[in-house]
Amino acid sequence: MVCLMPVLFAMAGQAQGQAQEQAQEQAQGRAEPDLSRTLPILDEDFRAGLNRFDGRSGLWSMLPRRGRLMTNAAEAVFLDHGILGDAVDAILPPVHALTDQGLALRSVLLPEAAKPALSRYMQMTGQGGQAGQIRYATGQITTSHTWAQTYGYFEIEARIPRGQGRWPAFWLTFAGLGWPPEIDILEAYGAGLDQPTKKDNQFNTAVLFDALDADQRPTHSVAIENRFAATPDGRRATVKARGKQQVHTFAQRHDALRQHAARIYDDFHVYAALWTPDTITFYFGKDRDSLTEIYRVTTPPDVNDPMFLIANDQFTARGGILPARPDELDRVLAPENAFVIRRITVRALMPGTELHLGQGTSGFDPRDSMVFDTPADDRIVPGAGFDVIHLSGGADQVYLARGRANKIIAGFGPDDRVVLDGYPFVDAADVLSRLTQVGPDVWLPSGADPAWPHTVIFRDMRVADLTAAQFDLRWPVGLEVWRASAARADAP
Repeated sequence: MVCLMPVLFAMAGQAQGQAQEQAQEQAQGRAEPDLSRTLPILDEDFRAGLNRFDGRSGLWSMLPRRGRLMTNAAEAVFLDHGILGDAVDAILPPVHALTDQGLALRSVLLPEAAKPALSRYMQMTGQGGQAGQIRYATGQITTSHTWAQTYGYFEIEARIPRGQGRWPAFWLTFAGLGWPPEIDILEAYGAGLDQPTKKDNQFNTAVLFDALDADQRPTHSVAIENRFAATPDGRRATVKARGKQQVHTFAQRHDALRQHAARIYDDFHVYAALWTPDTITFYFGKDRDSLTEIYRVTTPPDVNDPMFLIANDQFTARGGILPARPDELDRVLAPENAFVIRRITVRALMPGTELHLGQGTSGFDPRDSMVFDTPADDRIVPGAGFDVIHLSGGADQVYLARGRANKIIAGFGPDDRVVLDGYPFVDAADVLSRLTQVGPDVWLPSGADPAWPHTVIFRDMRVADLTAAQFDLRWPVGLEVWRASAARADAP
């Protein structure tokens, strides 16, 4: 067996000594994202359709985790066809629609005839007491079952719907059980149609965190300051009680029209964030080439674990802070007045450790790693981190254990094999049935039941290139093991 030896190089991030220069760039609005030390993960333009995750294969999930349809809205649920039965599907207007401009996430009036089925479903998921107040259905897409990562670059190109009560967002949330942390890259507000609202043309960026670690144990301090804030007040996080939790928030509201001469309801714009171990930096622009920095936050200790992404429309809000105006309702819910997404891009930070086979006997490395094989036949057993494994020759065997971090394999050939340990797959045929084409890559999702989505990416391949002979299973784990913890506290 060939062992691995770490060779360290500098990880992408922002040096403490450059803080003053970066703050000056932020104030002048010139800084743009540096993606030179990132790797492509996803570049979705929906031209190939909406790649739905069906529990086995696919990319996008349509519902919140655990199937709980109501989250932050006062009168709306996230919904999709195929959830409440054929009778409801026949009368439910689509909340996900592919158009010539992109994916339209819509909010619609829930038909009266659909409400009994909705109530029965919400009873099964512990939300039956709230079913009577539901009037609307809305759309979302998430990678809650397919992809979560720590750090990286996240970008959406989208157009915002009009109307008071509309509340579209693009955000990241904790991939484990519980909540926060959360990173809000875009949280926008629909402009009033007949009269302006106080939130016209505005969108929000924010980082939410608390004192609990990935296993929901109190471990770290929340007494941090945002060293990039321009004022003393901006350096301190606001604190709100969410049930028994104390949630801390760094946030910045932006007026797109006044500050950037941007008409976010008429045109597409790009909203992005670059998340590193040191900073979380937010960007805005008419397109990718015109992105400028609009807000920067010191990365809190709580925001250092995998998160998955969500893009959602939303209608109304808890506490009645975004009520719908009855006289505008037909126009606000018109199909063409949608949250239209032209593109979603995800990039990961390049791992900061190189592991070259055959250069020593130091053992395995649990850190995020770039792993390089030899021309001979190798047995590669990476650690628990986010690993990018480069194969170049020989008949290699790659041993993977299901964990919290995803894996990427490049150069996987017909003589190479993957041994999967602890994955919820029955056999190699089951593995083949789950393979999903995502752009130029093949994804093998193992789901998240109820947390920690884990996926293996085969770089630059087609599904037809992979065969059953290339997959071995050791100690497969049935779904009931993952579901055993489903009753524990989850994200709201």
